[in-house]
Amino acid sequence: MLIFLLGLLFFLSIPVILTYFLYKHIKRKSANKALRCLSFIPLLLFGYLIWAAFYPGEDFYKIDFKEVTELDCPEKADFVYKYASFPDPFGDYTSVFLIQIDPAEYKRLLHHLPNAGFVTTNNDPRHVPQTQIALTKAPSQISMGFINETKEHKSFYVALFNDRKTVLVRRHSW
Repeated sequence: MLIFLLGLLFFLSIPVILTYFLYKHIKRKSANKALRCLSFIPLLLFGYLIWAAFYPGEDFYKIDFKEVTELDCPEKADFVYKYASFPDPFGDYTSVFLIQIDPAEYKRLLHHLPNAGFVTTNNDPRHVPQTQIALTKAPSQISMGFINETKEHKSFYVALFNDRKTVLVRRHSW
């Protein structure tokens, strides 16, 4: 554990040290104070990469939608709730998101899921806390749920709601 913490401290200190020496170098070479702001680019870039790892954008969830349903995510999907855990060392993670789509896309998804190997279910046997949070943000009740467990240690769950436009997608790997 100590080795891990020392490695983490070393890894996190790299952008800070780089910023410090870059700032000193620019300060020595140039009197322009505005130019010194450029020395903070490594720190800002590192901060952005950490932020993006913990809070992925909608493109991440669109890729998950495609993996789970084998359909492209509708362009006009409105994301109501998004959650993704940070991947473990083996790349396993959980993502849960609630989207609203056009009724035509909803109907297409409803007809596609049974053909894609999903089985109808009354509830999600792998309910994670984030699924419960997403359900509190849903505008209506679940009308039908589908589950698919793959051989690659992945579990997919898709819930369709009574309003005929809201869809909950959960991807879990272990």
